[in-house]
Amino acid sequence: MARYKASTLQLRKGKWYVSVTKPKELTFGKDAQARRSTGTTDKQQAQQLQHDLTQAIYDDFDRQLKRTDKAFEAVRPLLEQEGINTKQWYSAGQLEATVETLRLMGFDLSIDDGSMANATVQIKDHASLYKFLSRLGHSIPLEALGYLPLEDREMLQAPPQIPARDMMQLAIEGEPRLVCRRLIDLSYAAM
Repeated sequence: MARYKASTLQLRKGKWYVSVTKPKELTFGKDAQARRSTGTTDKQQAQQLQHDLTQAIYDDFDRQLKRTDKAFEAVRPLLEQEGINTKQWYSAGQLEATVETLRLMGFDLSIDDGSMANATVQIKDHASLYKFLSRLGHSIPLEALGYLPLEDREMLQAPPQIPARDMMQLAIEGEPRLVCRRLIDLSYAAM
């Protein structure tokens, strides 16, 4: 059993609850506490039940941590930084994210005026997840790459593909200022 924080008793809605802070791997957003009701309004009776309910919470933590996906957890902070609901990975078995189309293509959006076309991306496996984060400009931690099978690591290390010509044409027609800005930035970087 892993070491968890000690439990506390909290009076909520007229009844006593045993509350334990969740380990960081099980915390999503503001959902940081696990609670079990004692079913009583008497504090002394609640204190007698506290140990057994705390143990039940700890056992639940153990079960949940066994199911934790280490490859996903290694990049979860990057996803949360992007504002993506990471709880979907465990509840739905995939992630769904809405991102500016040009950003996925590698264009700098620092002069975005809010008129970008958005794309909804569904991510169902680790390799796609890591590739998605790379396209958004994030570096994948080395420890995270170690969780992937060899063929997935090789795919991620392959040179990036050039976007299809029709996609580039749409990008140029839709946001010429961004494309020009990106080309200028690339030309200065080459000097």
